[in-house]
Order: sequence, then C-alpha cells, then structure tokens
Amino acid sequence: MEKKIKKEYLILSMLFIIIMVINWNFIKGLNSFDTYKMYKLGYLEYAKQLFFADGRAFSGIYILIANAFNIFQEDLYKASMIFCIIIIVVNIVYFKNLMLKIANKKLNMYLIYILSFITIFNFTYVDNMRFIEMPIIALSIFLYMIAAKQAVIDKNYMKMLITLLIAIFMYQGTINVFFIMIIFLYLQKYQTMNKKMILEGIKILFLSLIPIAINIIYMKIYGNLCIDTQRTMITLQELPSKFAKCLDTLINVFVYCKKAMPQNFYFFMILTSMILVFVILLKNREKIILNTYINMIILLLFSFISCLPIILFFTIDDIDYIMMGGRMFWAIGAIYGLMMLQIYLNTDILENKYYKIIYIILILIYAIVLYLGMNNIMKVDRKANDIDRVICITIKENIEAYEKITNYKVENLKIKLEVTFDGVYQDEKVTSRLSYLLCNLPTNELLEFYSGLESDLDIQYIDEKVTDFENNIDFYYIENTAYVYINI
Repeated sequence: MEKKIKKEYLILSMLFIIIMVINWNFIKGLNSFDTYKMYKLGYLEYAKQLFFADGRAFSGIYILIANAFNIFQEDLYKASMIFCIIIIVVNIVYFKNLMLKIANKKLNMYLIYILSFITIFNFTYVDNMRFIEMPIIALSIFLYMIAAKQAVIDKNYMKMLITLLIAIFMYQGTINVFFIMIIFLYLQKYQTMNKKMILEGIKILFLSLIPIAINIIYMKIYGNLCIDTQRTMITLQELPSKFAKCLDTLINVFVYCKKAMPQNFYFFMILTSMILVFVILLKNREKIILNTYINMIILLLFSFISCLPIILFFTIDDIDYIMMGGRMFWAIGAIYGLMMLQIYLNTDILENKYYKIIYIILILIYAIVLYLGMNNIMKVDRKANDIDRVICITIKENIEAYEKITNYKVENLKIKLEVTFDGVYQDEKVTSRLSYLLCNLPTNELLEFYSGLESDLDIQYIDEKVTDFENNIDFYYIENTAYVYINI
C-alpha cells in the first residue's frame, strides 16, 4: 500500500511539472482582454458589469476578494494560473478515481492517469487559461463531474441538483462536461444505449433544466435591477440558420483543433482508433467489442450535441469568433480520451501485444502533439503581448515628442495595420501564418496599460496608408491628428 501511494505521488508530481512546463509562457504572465478591461473599469465595476451580470457569481466574488487585498491584475493572473493548475491536477485525480470505480477489471495506474490527463486537459482547455477567472472555470469542471457521478452512479438527484446549481453559477460555458460525462457513465454502466438508459437520461436532462432556469432568472432579475446583461433568446425564425452555423463552428473546432494540433490530426487520430477497434471486432466478434465500437460513435455525436445549447446563446456574428475559443467546446476536446477509455475499459486490447503496442503508441503520439501544440499557442499569445507593449510604448514616445516640438495636442489617432510577417517581429517568428495570433489592436486601454499614456484619444482604424511610410512602425502628423502605420 505504501509503495502504491509513493508511486501515485510520483505520478502527480510529474503531472504538475508537465502542466507547469506546458503553461510556462502563461505562468510568466499574460495580459488578455480581461486584463485591460479590469485595468480600465477596476475590479468592482468589472465584477458588477460582467461576472455578476452574466450569472457567474463565484467569479465576481473571486475578483472582489482580489480587490479587497489590492492585488494588481498581473499578479492576480499569475496566482490564478497556479491555483488553476492545482485544480486541474485534482480534476485528473478525481476522474481517474471515477474510472477505477466504474471499471470491472484492474487498471494500469500509469495508463489510466495518461488517459485521464488527455481527457481533462484537452486542446480546448488552453482558452480557459487566458482568463483571470480560470480557477473558477476549473472548479466548475470538477463540480460537473461530481454532479454526473451523483446522477448516474449514486442516483442522488437532490445532491446532483445542488452541485449542478453551484457549478452553473461558477461557469455555464463548461456545462457540456456534465452532459458528456452523463452519456459516458451511462454507456459504461449499461454497455449499450437501451430504453432504460434513454429514460433515465431524459429524466436527468429535465432535472438539469431547473438550475439552468434559476441561473437565467437570476440574470434577468439582476439585469432589471442593476445592469442589462444583453443576453437575448433566439427566435424561431433564427433557429435554422443559427443551428447550421453552430454545426459549422463545431466541425471547424473538430478539424482545426483551435490550432493546437495540425489540421485534421484530431480527426485522423479518432478515425485510426475506430479502425483499430473495427479490426479487433473482425478478429473477435464479441458483443462487447461491437458495443464499444457503437459507443465510440455515440460519444462523438453527443459531444457535438452537448455543445450546441451553449453556443446557441451567442449571436450569429459571434459564432466565427467563438471558433477560436475553447471554453464552450470541452466535450469535443475530451472525446479522444473518452473513446480510448471505452476501448481500455471494455476490451482486452492490452492482452494482445500487437494491439497493445498500437494502442499505447496512438495515445503517446496524441499526447505529445497535443501538448507541444498547446505550449506553442501560449508562446504565441505571449509574443502578442510583447508586440502590444512595443507598439504602445513607441506610439506614446512618438506622440509626446511631436507634441513637445510642435505644441499641438494630439487628439486623433488613425492606425493602418498590416500583417505581412516581414515587419516588427520578422526575426522572431514563432509559428506559421495560419496559426499566428494577431496582436491585440492598440486602444486607449492598451496605451494606458503598457505606456502610462492617459488620454481620450479618438482611435480609428483605416484602410489607406495616407502617405508612403518607410518603417515598420511609422508616423505621419497633420496638426492634432496622428497617422500610425504598423507592420507586424
């Protein structure tokens, strides 16, 4: 027993270190749009206007605590990152223990940890870590898993409702964790989709509408009493086009994987794993193998279905932008891990040395490509911050020099932005054109945050160059108007 505990502590320590390495560029500090908004509004107004208004009460409380202790945004982000990583490890441990509970055979400790790791910390997770509320998002995932267990395994619906209510008030955008976990646990419990499973699933679905309705009612009341959340329900006329657009978004997320992995790599890995199971089925026509193959298809379909209710709340114009986010698509990112778990839990794949080698190689290839890609995304995000900083400081210094020489007060700032990859950072390319994250365009908030330039500049983005600029960051002035050319 003592040896087993030591081995588990060793695995947990390695997981923590691996996640720290993957997230190192974020741990050093990242300034997301939240950072600039908080800097401009202040913690109190930010919590009031966004978190509490959007039904994310625990995130609002988290920010108010930071405000009470007077923690600066950059320090709060770093602290949030450490808290988030600890909670991610806890989530992995909980999910691993849940798999041990539902398994009908002895599981390899190392393998079940790896499978839990790639399921919980999947390619959609990197987006969570761009936001200061990331520990609250991580806790919501933890509670959604607990609620799924309470519903399917414990059959304690009252506890499920309470847990689900708390999780929803933490973060609604990860509720698909609950739905896909429900499906996964039911498939593991009954081995196949049957009438009893469908009836129980429908019951849980209707019960889950109660905490969702409470959260919506809260937002409506808060909106009427304090601040309008601007959330609007879709009309019946909008539904067909919205549904089609949502499906297109989900397919794009599935194919492009938020650019954490090469295009079609995720699809290729899932297809390869399904072919492996199909080959095993042809060799050994057991019902449990057939059920496993069918269950993998069901999980894939339900991963899409579980995401649809979330993104339906967004406007059609927002959908394309949402494709770049990952918070709403956890279920899609988790599918590969859940499928590989289905294979491991329900077949004797490890008993055949050839199948075992293929199975483990697939998992390792996926894990390596995934986490190299996630690290690269974070590296690009940090580089975008560096670009922002350089541009903002350069704008401030040039404007101040112009004002000092001419005695004009610059009131208008017109920016022409080009991304040619031969500009400011031509010698520091960190990724290809397709996966490049365009820098945050300079705004009053960015200028003030990075350079300390306090102003009420009227900032516009223009298509024309106005004049022949010579440098990658160049300026042209007409009295109180500054024209800035920026070539990234």
